[in-house]
Amino acid sequence: MAQNMKAVLSEDGSNILKWDFYDKDARISYIDIEKSEVGSAGNECKDCPRTFERIAQVPVKRIGRKIGESNILSFY
Repeated sequence: MAQNMKAVLSEDGSNILKWDFYDKDARISYIDIEKSEVGSAGNECKDCPRTFERIAQVPVKRIGRKIGESNILSFY
């Protein structure tokens, strides 16, 4: 489960996504990051159903923490 997700602007102007991640049973190996833009193919209007494109995968590392503990993840 992801909680407290936020986007932060870095010093170089890029966006950083940060969130708290909790996987009680340690069953998740990675999280897909997807994006969608209004005006792109399939997204011509703000009320149209959105299409998403996977742009990255964030591995969920378990080293140094116990099953059931939360972890802070980020994507640059």
